[in-house]
Amino acid sequence: MKTRAKRPPSYLAVARAFCRELARALSKSELAEVVRRNAAETDANVCHSHDFIDANMVMLRAYRRNGWARFGPLVMRPPSFRHESYAGGRALWSGAWDAAKAAGFDPEKVSAPETGREARP
Repeated sequence: MKTRAKRPPSYLAVARAFCRELARALSKSELAEVVRRNAAETDANVCHSHDFIDANMVMLRAYRRNGWARFGPLVMRPPSFRHESYAGGRALWSGAWDAAKAAGFDPEKVSAPETGREARP
């Protein structure tokens, strides 16, 4: 019997989890400072969460909370996902990070930029 591969989480689900994990890892004043610094930052590739914590590890926890347990050095692909469109896990990682950052790391404000609609939990 062939088992059907699970679908990976959406970048919005990962973004919401990242926001929650970051709020657990930083104090409220630190998170507010991250948001303030990000607002003043001119380089879109910079996130000031790294000024306070290894935010990549926080994102990894967000991935794990969404069912992604293992990652390779460049391609983040869980062992149960066997679909070529998910081989580029970095796009999911970046999309989640960008959505969380755009929402000021508030999980309730994470939304899809192309529609502006609130993300579903």
